[in-house]
Amino acid sequence: MAVLFRGECRRCLSSVKFQKGEAVVTEQAFFWRRHRLFGKKQAEPDMTVPLSSVVACRESFLNKEKLLLLSLRTGEQLRFCSENFSALWFAMQGALRLLKAQQDPEQTAMQQRAKANVRAAAFYQEQKTKRYTPSAQQRAEQAARLREEASRKVKEEREKLQAQRPPKPRVGPNPVAPPAAEAPVFFCPRCGQKVDPEDQYCLHCGGRLTGPGTEHGKEGEKEQKSRAIHGGI
Repeated sequence: MAVLFRGECRRCLSSVKFQKGEAVVTEQAFFWRRHRLFGKKQAEPDMTVPLSSVVACRESFLNKEKLLLLSLRTGEQLRFCSENFSALWFAMQGALRLLKAQQDPEQTAMQQRAKANVRAAAFYQEQKTKRYTPSAQQRAEQAARLREEASRKVKEEREKLQAQRPPKPRVGPNPVAPPAAEAPVFFCPRCGQKVDPEDQYCLHCGGRLTGPGTEHGKEGEKEQKSRAIHGGI
């Protein structure tokens, strides 16, 4: 919505008449010519609309001509206008606070500066993102460096652990154990059969046995051996 601000057009009193097609802003009212809006062939008198009755206004185009369109508060302010103007004005509804905000050049300049700052910040952030975003080749090189560094650290840690381990004891050849001493064998002195040294009687012939290592035991052993020799012959 474009608005004619105070000071941008010629200042004048409400009693001054204007040439065909002119539109200006004063402290009290807007002025324009009716036949400029509707293409009237005959000139018609200028009209005055109090500024207090204007809700909103904007510039538009009709038949490729730039027009100033108003939206008024109530129908009572239209007693000096025709029905065509009434329909045109009430078609353009707005708010008076928007008109006041647009009539403040300082506030408009502040808004423009704020928008420019936002655009500049967005542009700076975009350039910063492009500058610090690595390419595919850079990401691949960085990944290769990280893998190489990780493998080097693992190797160093393994070597460190191996250095801290105690040395293993030297294992020599197995010593040869001496042959176990054979237990003495006892025989019955009567029948010559092998008997247990703990027994007191022979299980084969029932004869009384002497103690282990006695002459009778040895004699029994000798007798058995001699029998074996003679039997083999």
